[in-house]
Amino acid sequence: MNAPLRTKFASGNKFIAVERYDALGEDPHPALILLHGADGMRFKIFADRYRKVARSLATCGYNVYLPHYFHRTSTIVTNHPDMVKNFPTWTETVKDCVSFVLEQGKSAGKGVALVGFSLGASLVLAQAAQDSRIAAAVEVFGAVPDWLVSSMQNMPPLLILHGSKDWLVPVSDAHKLEGALKTNGHRYQMHIYENEGHGFSEPTNYDALTRAQAFLSEHFPASIHVSSAESGQDKESAG
Repeated sequence: MNAPLRTKFASGNKFIAVERYDALGEDPHPALILLHGADGMRFKIFADRYRKVARSLATCGYNVYLPHYFHRTSTIVTNHPDMVKNFPTWTETVKDCVSFVLEQGKSAGKGVALVGFSLGASLVLAQAAQDSRIAAAVEVFGAVPDWLVSSMQNMPPLLILHGSKDWLVPVSDAHKLEGALKTNGHRYQMHIYENEGHGFSEPTNYDALTRAQAFLSEHFPASIHVSSAESGQDKESAG
């Protein structure tokens, strides 16, 4: 696959770098935004993990956008107090990224999909609950904002992936999110990986990506079909 196109968009008074990984073949293709976690994109050892996921999703027929949303707050890596302080600003930046992506004229169909890890997954949930342009979402071991649980009215089809031994974001967050989705009649799938912590092992990372690809293929189809992963212990609800 070719190297990503590096571009930028405006958010607040900052320019936000974004890497675009294009699907093979002529456009249009569905658009997908991938959101990194608290480790950010400054250090290659962390950034390469997200780039690997972006390339994999692009091979499934999506134009994948990987925004460096920490540029908005001049953040390198973050901690919990800074996450709390900057979360509204980063949410606004994600919203601006959605607008930027939809203005590119490269995307097929309506809306975009969101995929996020950890802090990025929390941003996925916050944006998906407020933005009708989000067609499907995948959140991987993300913390669930309290306001989201108490006032969840909107949510596109959502895939929840979490580890049962997560030491940073307890698995109870995933179950709390599931309860809110059931209460409000939203479609979702959930898979809890036994004995996995915050940040999955390599075999689990592979399985999680396979499940994400299958979920997106079902709810936000691309030009290349991906067979569904074995359901295992998944839970699914249709609103």
